[in-house]
Amino acid sequence: MAPSQTSVILLQVLNVKEKPKPMNCPYCTASTTRKRAKKTELGYATFFCSACRRTFNERTGTPFNYLEAPTDIVFLVVLWRLRYKLSLRDVAEIFLERGFVFTHETFRD
Repeated sequence: MAPSQTSVILLQVLNVKEKPKPMNCPYCTASTTRKRAKKTELGYATFFCSACRRTFNERTGTPFNYLEAPTDIVFLVVLWRLRYKLSLRDVAEIFLERGFVFTHETFRD
């Protein structure tokens, strides 16, 4: 069975690792941000806004901000769940075989 064009494009997007560029502050929308050397626990770049003096990361202001899993893992869970009609327990078991430990409840919402 050949993968669909959408699956191939999504996997290509996930495999591209671009260096994060300074971004606008999600709190005050200022463009005077600096990238910090410190990263989050999941490895995301952090930034500092000199206008409002707040720190934020790449996922701040997105629906993925409070997730305990990396964004690329979330995309794969959604892709496999929808493409292959798997239950969340099945997807969690597949990831367990690949070395990623989480329960089905991690991605329930």
